Amino acid sequence: MPRKEFVRDLQEAQTGALPQNVISLLPGQDDGTFILLFQCPDSEQIQIHAQVSDVGDYPRSHSFFIFTDSEDIPQSIHSALHELSVLSEVSVSRTVTQVAAALNHAVDVSTQDEDIDLVAEEEDSDEVYQSDEFPIGEEDAAFHVDDNEDFTSPAETPTKSQRFATLSLEKDEKAFSDRVRQDVSKLKQAGFHVSHQGNILRPGTPCLLMVSIRVAKLKLPDDVLEAWHLHPSEYIVLLFKYRKGYCNLQMLGSSSAARHGLIMHILVAKKRKLTVAEVMQATENRKGSRNDSEIAEKVNDLNKTTRPLFIGTALEELLNSRLVTLIQFRLELKLNWAGAMAFYNAKQGEIRTSNLDSTKFVLEEDVSKILNLSKYIQADSLQETPPGHLEEQSFPCIAMQFALRHIVRCTEFCLVCFDKTKDDFEALKPYVCSKPLCLYQYMAMGLGPGIEFEILSQKHVVDLLVSFCYHSAVANGLRSLPIGLGLMVPDPRQLPKFISPHPQYLSTTQRSDVLSASRETLIPEHGAIITASWNPKLSEIILIQTPEPSPEDSVIKTTFKVGDWLVFWASDCQLHHCQLSEKSHPKYCYRTVVHANRVPKSEEQNSQDTKDASSDSKTKKIDLNLEAINIRILPYGTLFDSLSTNARHAAIRILLDTLPSVNEMGEYLRTTRGLRVQLSGWTDRMIPAAVALLRWIIASNRSCIVYNEKPTSDEVVHGMPGFLQFRFASGAPDKESRFVKSVKEVQGRLNQESPTIFAWHGSPLKNWHSIIREGLNFDQIIHGRAYGNGVYHALLAQISLGYSSRTGDPNQSWPSSVLDVHQVLSLNEIVNAPLEFESRNPHLVVQNIDWIQTRYLFVRCGKRDVATNWELRSKPSLIMKQDSRYFPVDDRQMALTIPACAISKSRRKVRDLEGHVTGNFKRNTVLGRNNQISISDDSDIGHETYLDDSDSSEDSLSESRQKQKDSISLAVTPFKLGGLNRSNLPMLAPPTYATSIATRALHREIHSMLTEQLETPPAKLGWYFDPGHVDNVYHWIVELHSFDKNLPLAKDMLEWNVESIVLEIRFGPNFNFSPPFIRVIQPRFLSFAQGGGGHVTAGGAICMELLTSNGWNPSSTMSAVLLQVRMAITSTDPKPARLERGNSSNGYSCGEAAQAYTRACQMHGWKVPDDFSLMTSMIEMPRTAISPKADNGQQHQQTGTSIAENNDDDDGEVSLMGQPDLKKRRHT
Repeated sequence: MPRKEFVRDLQEAQTGALPQNVISLLPGQDDGTFILLFQCPDSEQIQIHAQVSDVGDYPRSHSFFIFTDSEDIPQSIHSALHELSVLSEVSVSRTVTQVAAALNHAVDVSTQDEDIDLVAEEEDSDEVYQSDEFPIGEEDAAFHVDDNEDFTSPAETPTKSQRFATLSLEKDEKAFSDRVRQDVSKLKQAGFHVSHQGNILRPGTPCLLMVSIRVAKLKLPDDVLEAWHLHPSEYIVLLFKYRKGYCNLQMLGSSSAARHGLIMHILVAKKRKLTVAEVMQATENRKGSRNDSEIAEKVNDLNKTTRPLFIGTALEELLNSRLVTLIQFRLELKLNWAGAMAFYNAKQGEIRTSNLDSTKFVLEEDVSKILNLSKYIQADSLQETPPGHLEEQSFPCIAMQFALRHIVRCTEFCLVCFDKTKDDFEALKPYVCSKPLCLYQYMAMGLGPGIEFEILSQKHVVDLLVSFCYHSAVANGLRSLPIGLGLMVPDPRQLPKFISPHPQYLSTTQRSDVLSASRETLIPEHGAIITASWNPKLSEIILIQTPEPSPEDSVIKTTFKVGDWLVFWASDCQLHHCQLSEKSHPKYCYRTVVHANRVPKSEEQNSQDTKDASSDSKTKKIDLNLEAINIRILPYGTLFDSLSTNARHAAIRILLDTLPSVNEMGEYLRTTRGLRVQLSGWTDRMIPAAVALLRWIIASNRSCIVYNEKPTSDEVVHGMPGFLQFRFASGAPDKESRFVKSVKEVQGRLNQESPTIFAWHGSPLKNWHSIIREGLNFDQIIHGRAYGNGVYHALLAQISLGYSSRTGDPNQSWPSSVLDVHQVLSLNEIVNAPLEFESRNPHLVVQNIDWIQTRYLFVRCGKRDVATNWELRSKPSLIMKQDSRYFPVDDRQMALTIPACAISKSRRKVRDLEGHVTGNFKRNTVLGRNNQISISDDSDIGHETYLDDSDSSEDSLSESRQKQKDSISLAVTPFKLGGLNRSNLPMLAPPTYATSIATRALHREIHSMLTEQLETPPAKLGWYFDPGHVDNVYHWIVELHSFDKNLPLAKDMLEWNVESIVLEIRFGPNFNFSPPFIRVIQPRFLSFAQGGGGHVTAGGAICMELLTSNGWNPSSTMSAVLLQVRMAITSTDPKPARLERGNSSNGYSCGEAAQAYTRACQMHGWKVPDDFSLMTSMIEMPRTAISPKADNGQQHQQTGTSIAENNDDDDGEVSLMGQPDLKKRRHT
């Protein structure tokens, strides 16, 4: 067998003589892997990993992928490994020999061979394909692959016939390589980034091709990016793994890609080019054992670079199994993608394709939806190619365009059959069509989005979704049920009666039906129950008595097999669930018992009608220390679909009672090794039916609900203390655009004080499971409609709270819930046209669904500690301007303050925000049309580390400064703009670690901060950032000022004539995924040991979890971070900050601040950022070395430092020092 041959070859290689500098040969963690330890001279040992593509192909048609996860390896070794990334059809010993030979050669020679240019030949590579929009940079044009050196065994002297064969082969290889270059050039022309691993130009040689595009170029709305867990700076990467060498479209023919050894994977990455190690970790589903901390840490590091796409599993299935066939249909029948997909699905039910009329599948695209999409989504290279020019088509280009089309338009298609969905509700998240088979495949076969990422990233949202479902199940109120998933459950009719719904918590219309149904369906049928003895100490169950078959059942299952799940209970009626691990009939063993998380209640508490029948369940809890406990057993042997509606609700509640909390599930996922760890692998704790039900609850939610663990004041609504706030968005991207269109249309007619208003909507807990799936509507009448048809809203929170608690038992929450949800309200944004509402007094009744968009969910929790981080927050610095007649009021009769982030950035106009004055700073780069505060993700900020010092910018800044000087309040400490003496402040050389992602993020932050600074009075803003002295975007100097004079710190500042707290901020290469380092330069503060406070350490570093890897949020803006730093310094708990008397004029050094920061992290158990050492090791240079106003060319000569890097939206060389001429950048 292949696996045995691999193990045997590895053992032989281990026992044999190892090549030079190879210390040892070790088996890897997974099948088909081994580790080679190579001793590099004057360096540490290097771990070289080798992984076979498929153990089943060994030893004849396999490939070895060679990579390393060691850090700081010599460049020569790195280059050698890059060239050796793939080895084909060689044994283990031969692989070791070739790897060792290559590494020893690299050590001896220490040179790097020339690279292969896939795009074109050297003389015209930059002229033919380069354009302003899609430049070809060094990283994309050269792929660092060498095919000159051959490590195969030496061949004998060729004969004459062999030489002729060689010439023919060389000719074929030349044509093959030309075709590869042509396909790659098509990708470049389409605007994609291309890279590869392995010798892609040699036929039959295994290789990897990577095609990527930055998410920002897809131009998706903010709420869509959030719902799909995408960030504008990330890349969507399509991987082509060619196990048998590169294949063009003609070679693929009409068969599936897999037959030609091609496998496609799609994922999200932080960079456009991946290493072999990152590719292997991202594409291999590793199911490791638990808890190897060192391995887990390495896997987590790789997870930071790549992660699965939200619909990756389904999309990969489509690409690998159908794409080639769909292309064939398009070419033969002249169809578009929609028609080809419809023809494919129709063809599945026909024996002959000729029976189908292809003209019926010529479907027209919805032009209105296409025009709103990015040009990369509209592009269709197949449609643009003239007939008969198949050889000009690039299969990777077609595949990438096809993949992007389905990603961006995923809500329009079923995720299993990929037919167009016909749902009336336009969702923000994709789902399946109404076919039962599609739902089964989506849930049971894992074709839908993974739920594990949701649990890890948004645990409170998962808790909320499960709680909604639980409340609906208790009240028999689920409108849709998980039918068709094949759930096997214990029959609720055979269990103790406490699992029946609680009638007094149901609506009046449901109560009589449930009471009668409970008498019918929940009477135990002893014919299916088995009596047994339970020994908790030995984890044993011994069957005592099996029942006689009932007339309806001719066969009763009296024996079980290993792996079966059972539910059993004793006299206390507490349910216990277990999976059998050993069988010796009639004795069975199990590993662990899953206890139902709720102590059962008798029916006496539910209904007076069943009081006598349920009195026997009121018994004492059993003693688990006993060696023999009489129990009754019921197997998981009933199909959920066969149950009645009431019994289905009871079964759902039983399954949810067994689920662990979201904290426990998250802990399992974090501590289990592997990139794609699944809850279904937790076999000793998670019941399969419960996992499938949890997957259905999460995946069927088609709205976007986001919870911020550590929100800032600018991210939350000010008001409603004691409630958690969840940002909420529902509806497809097109629904938001219809809402915006309605706002503009009504505002154009009515010209209201504010274009929209905000109002509350309350509903019982049992309804929210349906609301978040179907949206707000008025299809059902629950509380009556005294004021007409429409969605009812109230401006007073107390009114809506009354409706949210009218029905439903607040004590009947999901027992494992961390939140313990009691009440839920939604805060909706509504088009401001009250006179056109169905009613406006006493309630706002809105009959037009397109006029309503939910923005927040407010959740009252039973566990008070959950909502503590939402208490006592200051008002947002940038708020929405509200209509003076219609504005929401919280439960304390206080008006709500709604932050600007409640709406999308594109709608935030200065005139709609309060507390700001309009500036005139660089409107063309910072303020868009209609004074919208927006910075395009494709803006020309490039990779510069310096700001533009143009005269217009300086003039506008000086005018704004003069206006701001006149507005400083006398109630705070005085501050003079631009009065800081910078002669003693540090000036840092440009970092050598600068990255394009970090630089772009820093430019966006600077533009955003300057915009806010220009529009906000200084005394209100509290910080000052002087753009005229930004020498390096990775190094900022910021002043905190205008402190309340009543603060002890302010009194010290007035006494010692200190106007501001001077901060130094350093950024690393991983920003904004990693926090900056912030420290105080001057003045010196009294240390905590001496009675000081303000979160300033003895070395001047800011001591906040926010500024560590544990507490940092990549979505945080620097403006919000500065606000939190200011709040921390002014905090009087536990002690107020004070200046060090007699020494306040002196400053802190970076060295002592770094040491103090590290000590603080160690004391609190916080993780120091990975790039912290880089930030603190930036080189300080004298201020005379360079003048900020110096000529760009002179600055280049003085520093001698520049980088030439191909960025997404910039071409040419950009200097690390100085500001290039923006007018000339497009022609560089």
